[in-house]
This record gives sequence, structure tokens and C-alpha cells, in this order.
Amino acid sequence: MDKVQQEIDQLYKKQFGKLVASLLYSSRNIDLETAEDIAQDSFSAALANWTLNGIPLNPNGWLYKVCRNKALTLLTRNKKVRRLEENDNLAEVEVRFSDSILDDQPQNEFK
Repeated sequence: MDKVQQEIDQLYKKQFGKLVASLLYSSRNIDLETAEDIAQDSFSAALANWTLNGIPLNPNGWLYKVCRNKALTLLTRNKKVRRLEENDNLAEVEVRFSDSILDDQPQNEFK
């Protein structure tokens, strides 16, 4: 096993639970499963990045920063999706409202 893999394994044992707890503490919009997924993704990113670029001077800080950034990205994306869904609902209401107005108007037939 190479040095990067050993470092990540040690960090995983010591930091995984702390990363998950930190994510859960930082936002009510992140559930346990999502927090675990984000932490796992951060360790995967560490393996890929550190294999190419070497282990950073502060591996714990690197993991926490990546975890935080992934959580912020997820929350931002979810917020945008909610806004789009709300806009779609608003557009649907507008269409239904327009249709009901048109239905109430007399039809003019030109022959």
C-alpha cells in the first residue's frame, strides 16, 4: 500500500465521523445519509488529488475544506432546484388561470 493510501486510511478512521458531525451541525438541510455521502466523496477526491499532487501540508484542513465546499455546492444546487420548481408551479398556475379566463369569454366565429 502506498503512502497516500495509508494516509487516507488513517484519516478516514480518525476524521470520517467528525466530518459527518460537522456537516450535520452546520446545516439543518443536510441529513445523515447526505453528510456521509459528502464525507465519502471528499475522501475519494483526496485519493485522486493526492495521488497526483502529493499529500498537502494540512491534510485534515484539506478534507474539511473540500467537505465544506461540496456541502455548499449541494445546498446551492438544491436551492436553485427549489426555486425552479416554485417558478414552474407559478407558471402552471398562470397557465391554468389564463385558460380559465379564455374559457369564460364568448367564442366569436367568423364565417
